Amino acid sequence: MALTSDYRNCFVSDWSKEDHEFAKHFCWALMSLDIGEVKAKNLKEITFRLNFLKRIGFPVFNTDETHDYVIKYLDKWVGYKTNIKEEPRFKFIRRWIKGLERDLEEKLSV
Repeated sequence: MALTSDYRNCFVSDWSKEDHEFAKHFCWALMSLDIGEVKAKNLKEITFRLNFLKRIGFPVFNTDETHDYVIKYLDKWVGYKTNIKEEPRFKFIRRWIKGLERDLEEKLSV
């Protein structure tokens, strides 16, 4: 199944050209978070997951955002939808910890 995204429901009137370009690729970040849609009620969960990945050494973005900055930045994306299956937090954490475990085992077996 192809990854799809739709940002027509986002408030885009104040978006820059860079925002529109980023929107085309934002679905990849959401895929790593197991989040299918950005909603006002899940901004804190998205922020948690972004910070979790950064904390275990797999940051989604190259810049060092603070919690408040991430929330402010994500406000732009409320309404962004993808066809990604949304997973609860425990499944998200489990998936990434298992990946971390595999990476560590590979490094130790060398």
